[in-house]
Amino acid sequence: MRVEKLEDLKWWCKHQSLPVVLKADGTWGGNGVRIALTSSQVEQCFSELIRRPRPTEVIKRLLLDKDRFWLPSWLDHSTLPAQVIGQSYVRGRAANCAALCWEGRVLALIGVEVVSTQGAEQGRPASVVRVVDNVEMSLAAQRLAKCLGMSGFFGLDFMIEDSTEAAYLIEMNPRCTKPSRLGLGAGKDMVTALCVEISGKPRRATSLAATNSTIGYFPEAWNCKSEFLETSFADIPMGEIDLIRKLLQPSSERTVLGRAIDYVRQLGLERALWRSKVVGERALPAKRSKVA
Repeated sequence: MRVEKLEDLKWWCKHQSLPVVLKADGTWGGNGVRIALTSSQVEQCFSELIRRPRPTEVIKRLLLDKDRFWLPSWLDHSTLPAQVIGQSYVRGRAANCAALCWEGRVLALIGVEVVSTQGAEQGRPASVVRVVDNVEMSLAAQRLAKCLGMSGFFGLDFMIEDSTEAAYLIEMNPRCTKPSRLGLGAGKDMVTALCVEISGKPRRATSLAATNSTIGYFPEAWNCKSEFLETSFADIPMGEIDLIRKLLQPSSERTVLGRAIDYVRQLGLERALWRSKVVGERALPAKRSKVA
């Protein structure tokens, strides 16, 4: 359900069993996803997702992440607060598929299940995946591409329910997702399929020399020191030394400046919480004695 205000969220939660999932549109990497386990957490998560980014966050994204995509909307308030979607919680394991389509036809598709993520929290980006052939995921991609008449790359996120093995579609991303860069042979090589469609000249599909179906994304699996590194195929861009060095550089969250900005931001949050608590206590009526 699309949640526009807190009253909508409260009404929706009355008809849902906890936990529930809240998502902010236009986010990625799990940053706009919250899983609320209790009723109090539902309101807290909603407030976090619709909150306007603070100046420290803007500085960090501009200087460290070099992310200018959302800056114009932040300045003129055109897309703030974020659009929030409420979803039922599916107990299972994460999966996704990447597809290349042309005029509503799917030309190549790769489906994967998440083996390991970048962090212990649910909803974090995948670092190690296992290639799978899931009929429901493939059918969903084909139907969406045909219905929308799409051309280009897109990705779909799913949850595979533990009890039924059913694939529940939970998100759509109109961009290249991580499996898009993997060449896994005919029908699973999106780059070659796009070249053939545009040029009209046949080309042999590339296929990674993967020894098994488990693939460790580079550099994500290395940065989080995944326990599956030794048993998975290394998705390293061999021969691209400059690219490898660039990808292995510390992320903005691990640099000195990044940690300093996070520290200042955390101090601001703690101060705001303290002030709201003090104001709330002052607003409460004085307690009456039992005799009164």
